[in-house]
Amino acid sequence: EVGQMIGLKQVLAFHLNDSKTDLNSRVDRHDHIGHGLIGKKAFGHIVNDPRFTDTPGCLETPKSPDLHEDIANLATLRSLLKKSKRPPKKR
Repeated sequence: EVGQMIGLKQVLAFHLNDSKTDLNSRVDRHDHIGHGLIGKKAFGHIVNDPRFTDTPGCLETPKSPDLHEDIANLATLRSLLKKSKRPPKKR
């Protein structure tokens, strides 16, 4: 849908969080990846879509001062990655 509505070239980054509330609830309550109503399956589609391989993301999940939740959320996202035949990008 995004490709048809605004074009994939307009997607410059992802704001990554699960949601405690339903779509169109007009309430923006963030949850940890896979713990909310969006669910792991949707995030799996995003992280495995080759069109977004080089698109950065920003975790916007609940955090404590030591940020240990970010480590857990990144681990969840990485666990959803399928093995790729594409060689790693050189830096």
